[in-house]
Amino acid sequence: MRYLPFFALLIAAPASAVPPPPPPPAALNAAQTFIAALTSKDLAAYGDALADDFSGYESESQTPQDRAAWLGKMRDAFANDSFHVTIMKVFQGSATVAGRHRQRIMVVERISNFPLRDGVPGDCCAWYLTETLTMDGGKVARIDRSTLYATELSATGKRTDIP
Repeated sequence: MRYLPFFALLIAAPASAVPPPPPPPAALNAAQTFIAALTSKDLAAYGDALADDFSGYESESQTPQDRAAWLGKMRDAFANDSFHVTIMKVFQGSATVAGRHRQRIMVVERISNFPLRDGVPGDCCAWYLTETLTMDGGKVARIDRSTLYATELSATGKRTDIP
């Protein structure tokens, strides 16, 4: 009977009270390289962050793009002087992907590629998307890109662009 309060405490304690272990350094380094290359429009560094057997998936497409095709699209985007990426949030986790346990990084991005006067990026022409990076051996092995979202909402579901 004297152990009953101890067992009650164990049962009542939430499992999320213990933080997950940190991601492996190789996954963090690859994510940091990817983010730096994306925001600085450095195609060589972006390509270096991708694995040789990389697969990229655009939203709602079941057909993967290989490394060369993906880099071709990014080359076109980076060549646009008005293309700007701001990282809004980054999340880390892990999942079983293709039968293997892998680190995953989700990057929430705000992208603009339409200039207003004097080349200033316009808030009217920005959108949001997520890219979920699947890491393997210190490289980005896969990217799953979401659909484009046009309006940011508050945590209560209200528009943030209208006072």
